[in-house]
Amino acid sequence: MVLPPDTPEADTQVVKTLLALRAVVGDARPVRVVAAVRQTRHVATARLAAGPGAVVLDVDGIAARILVQCVLEPGLSLVLEDLLDFAGAELHVHRVPGLGGRTFAELRAACADACVVGLVRPDGSPLLNPPPRTVLAPGDAVVVLAEDEAPPTWTTTPAPPPPPLPAARPAEAAKAAGAAKPARSAKAVRGGKPAKAVGAAKAAKPAKTGRLVTPADTHGAADPRRVLVLGWNRRGPQIVDGLARNGWEATREEDLPALGPAHHVLVLAGPDGHPDPDEHTLVTLLRLRAAERASGRRTPTVAELTDAHHHPLAPGGPHTDLVVGGRLVGLLMAQVSQTTELAAAFDELFSPTGNAVRLRPATDYVPAGTEAPFATLVEAAGRRGATALGYRPGGSRSPLLNPPKTGTRRWSPEDTLIVVTTGGHLHPEQGPTGPAGTHDRP
Repeated sequence: MVLPPDTPEADTQVVKTLLALRAVVGDARPVRVVAAVRQTRHVATARLAAGPGAVVLDVDGIAARILVQCVLEPGLSLVLEDLLDFAGAELHVHRVPGLGGRTFAELRAACADACVVGLVRPDGSPLLNPPPRTVLAPGDAVVVLAEDEAPPTWTTTPAPPPPPLPAARPAEAAKAAGAAKPARSAKAVRGGKPAKAVGAAKAAKPAKTGRLVTPADTHGAADPRRVLVLGWNRRGPQIVDGLARNGWEATREEDLPALGPAHHVLVLAGPDGHPDPDEHTLVTLLRLRAAERASGRRTPTVAELTDAHHHPLAPGGPHTDLVVGGRLVGLLMAQVSQTTELAAAFDELFSPTGNAVRLRPATDYVPAGTEAPFATLVEAAGRRGATALGYRPGGSRSPLLNPPKTGTRRWSPEDTLIVVTTGGHLHPEQGPTGPAGTHDRP
């Protein structure tokens, strides 16, 4: 494992170490190499230096993507940390004889004490949350969420069928139909005048350019896909671009303004080169808490920390996600050092687009008040194109990953199901994604 030092020339040192290691070991010897560089622009150089077979992680890129995901899915930070640490359930890759020819749906239903998450093809490429009829071919491995490295128990007992959901009302059906429409793009403005965008989103197909977003446009708006960015660092452009690609509008502020009812807040550490980048985060969180006490309104907040020692000091709350990017990358390096095949799987799971870890109301899958085991929720999620990993009981922030599949409980609208699914998997009441845009205020 090659770790970047805490110096301005950290990535240069990593590249030199990788070159030295490759010169000593050579490309023919099977040595597992996992390295990390701090800045995205140095990833390609480090991978060239490391040679074939090595894994080079992008600290800034991973941290930016995790922050975006936490804005999109409030409460996700604890789930990701639980997924990466070595306490409790974690991802494992198994090649189990006798499973060939089974579909992914059959594998998911037959795994008694683990959650089947996906497959790994013979070339090492992951296939997370594949279609139910995907067949386990020769050479494929199974990715499971389990308590330890021991192979899970496979059974032929089918999972109990989920109860049917009530039929969608006409208004909900119309919203779901509209959700497939592509969002328009928007330019960034500064103080109502055209300015250089802090992030830009390119549509998959040519789209019309939306109107310019001004402070007057957004004041008092009810659109929930707006986030106020406080603070700035080199990860900022990646974060804003990721938000825009998911239909969110980011407004960058130098100081804390009056918060509207629709605001989410993202606090970034920094600025770059500051001797204590977390100082801004801690002070801003204090001011946010004071503003909340004065207004009586809670603001969903995601705050970035660079030092794990500051985590217990941060004045957050049940509505605040504290993300220590360096700690999460360190845990990821440890996971990948044990199983290199997980590098590509985590790369997909940490992406704000495609198959990623998401939080959904349990009542998206079973009617409220249903008494059923977790196995029923696994089956119900599978029928709606999602892979269940666990749940978070209503009133709790602590996730339960890979819970026992037997034993019934009453599922309520406050319960949250933790799933791997695509961003297009909408809540029944969720409307279409609106135009995305970013703008600065002086």
